[in-house]
Amino acid sequence: LAAGLAGAGSDDLIPVLVKPVGRVDPAYLAAATAGMDRDARRDFVAEVLKAKADETQQGILDVLSSAPSEQVSGVRSFWIVNAVACDVTPALVRELATREDVQYVRYRSCADILIEPVDVHPSSCLDASRANAWGVDKIEAPEVWGWGYEGAGVLVSVIDTGVNYNHLDLHNQMWHDTDAGYHYGWDFDDNDGDPMDQYGHGTHCAGSVASNGTAGTTCGVAPEATIMALRVGVTFADEQDVWDAMQFSIDYDADVITMSLGWPQSQSPQRTEWREGEENILAAGIFHSVAAGNEGGDPNDWGDIRTPGDSPPPWLHP
Repeated sequence: LAAGLAGAGSDDLIPVLVKPVGRVDPAYLAAATAGMDRDARRDFVAEVLKAKADETQQGILDVLSSAPSEQVSGVRSFWIVNAVACDVTPALVRELATREDVQYVRYRSCADILIEPVDVHPSSCLDASRANAWGVDKIEAPEVWGWGYEGAGVLVSVIDTGVNYNHLDLHNQMWHDTDAGYHYGWDFDDNDGDPMDQYGHGTHCAGSVASNGTAGTTCGVAPEATIMALRVGVTFADEQDVWDAMQFSIDYDADVITMSLGWPQSQSPQRTEWREGEENILAAGIFHSVAAGNEGGDPNDWGDIRTPGDSPPPWLHP
């Protein structure tokens, strides 16, 4: 940020994240939600987080709303991570950074967050002959199906490049919230209600969750689960798109969030904020499955796991 300010003109808008002082104590959330069912816990935690964000962000938002329009744009407020994103002039950056209700201001950047390319190829005779994909059998998912656990009644949000909701294996598994007017999910990259996947990565990941085998081979470990498609940047994305998708997941009752994406350590991701977000998701009773190890699996390489894959729940932290 300091380097960006040094090279910026007085009228340039700098992309920053403003972190207010204060957050909800995870220990309080754990104690307050003890004994609650899954839906009540999710709703309670969301309500408390939103109230805290409203309280601690008010002074910051007042400054931004009172500034001339040419000095500020793109204001976005978040509660899953208590923070405000905005594009502001250098003078406004410095004003915000000196406020007592501001913990810090940092530079925002976009990164290539997808972990692996999608290998697309025609199916072989061996592929076509399988009732289940190799990996599904390898982890013995059919054994669990035999106990009656096939994902029925579980809503999984897939935060990725969207989902091809017309795919034979997925179409009948898609979330469709008619009352709210949302069909299959939301596209945070284009800010519209069509999360169609044009890239393939998100469809691949959704298939790993809930492909039901209509096209011939069951590829999903939970073939009766419901998929909520949340599309973020196709190649490059910012943290705020993902936070928006996390908030959407909680607001619309997802039970599981899955992301095969992350910020490389070379991008210097802010783990403090990600840890806060992950603790809040955990407090809401939502399981968050995040890719880890796709960089090569070298346990001696500090950068081998991207963020937020390196932001585990407290009992797993070294």
